[in-house]
This record gives sequence, C-alpha cells and structure tokens, in this order.
Amino acid sequence: MERLVTATYTTGGQVCMAIKRLYAPVRWAGELAEAVLARCEREVVGDGLAEETTLGPLHTAAGRNRVTALVDDAEARGASVRTAGRIREADADAAGYFVLPTVVTDLPPDSALATEEQFGPVLPIFGYDDLDDAVTAANATEFGLTASVWTGDDALADRVASQLVAGTVSVNCHGLAAQDPRLPFGGCGQSGIGRELGIEGIRAFTQARAFVRHPVPR
Repeated sequence: MERLVTATYTTGGQVCMAIKRLYAPVRWAGELAEAVLARCEREVVGDGLAEETTLGPLHTAAGRNRVTALVDDAEARGASVRTAGRIREADADAAGYFVLPTVVTDLPPDSALATEEQFGPVLPIFGYDDLDDAVTAANATEFGLTASVWTGDDALADRVASQLVAGTVSVNCHGLAAQDPRLPFGGCGQSGIGRELGIEGIRAFTQARAFVRHPVPR
C-alpha cells in the first residue's frame, strides 16, 4: 500500500509517471479504496517548506482549478468523491493551491477524469469483472508512459504486463525504471519522443551507417 500511495500522490500527483488510474476486481475495489483513504489520513497538506507538511500545493492556480473541475465533473456524473488527510492549521486560511488526497469511485469510464491526465492528488478506482476488459481500458488512451501490475501471481503479472502498452511496465512497484540509468525511459503514443538512458538512449543520439568494401583485385 505504501508504494502504491507514494506512486500516486507524491509531489501532489504532479509527476508525469504517477499512477493516474487504478483497476481492481469488483470484489476488492471498495476495500482497496478504503485502504488508500486510510493511508492518506496521515497526509498533511500545506506549505511545501514547512516541516509538518507531507504534501505540498499544486504548482499554479490553473493547475488546481483544472483538478477541481475534473473532480466536480465526476461528482456531477454520479461518482463518489472522498478525501483524506488535512490541511496544515497554519495554512487553513492561506490562499494556497491546496488539494487533499482524493479517491474517486463509481466513475463513468467516458468521463474526463477517466480519459485525461489530472496531474493532481486524485485517484480514480475502477472495478472490473473481466481482466481482459481492464487491460483494454488501461490501454484506451493516447498516452503510454508508465503502467504497473500489482499481484502476488507471477504468471498473471507477466501476462498482463506483456499486454500493457507503455514505455515502462512495472510489477508491484511503479515508475522506478527512471531511477536506473541502465534502463531506457520513454513512452508510447503521445508520451514523449524517443528514449533516454540505457543503450537505447545512447543510440538516440547516434546515426546507424553501413560501410561496404569491395576488395580490389591484386
């Protein structure tokens, strides 16, 4: 749970490779949402330079307004919206761009929050009956930077990971490849251009050439 929450909410969700959507079996989706909210109760939102703060503000008013608009739209469409944690007492009356850790469930799959990048501390959780449908939904985006599979079944993890269209696919962790210079980092679709790091990153700065020599008769 700690790794999942960190990969979702670190720096207020303002990370290109943060978890943007989560798919879980219907029978576990509710329990998972409760577990995420329970963990997020420890979060203190406020001035990023304050020692007490564990989650800073969003970067701009426009960023905060976009996140809140996505959440408001989801709620208007029947989704359940719940928050956790608290705003630091000293910042309670401040004009900061603060957004509490948020979990959204019962969200229509065609809603803006389900199809657009929120870039904020908001996690939509979708329940699924059929795993193949969940994989299809996860791939139903023009972006594909990172994805992850969370399971204790290695064979299942390998099968699902091989079907996810993303530049980095992790099992029981998320986004750690960017910290390893031996691994290529980049995305699929509209997520970036080319690769950095790893041998593929070096090749991105080179040109492949062919040299042909015909022996001279002697």
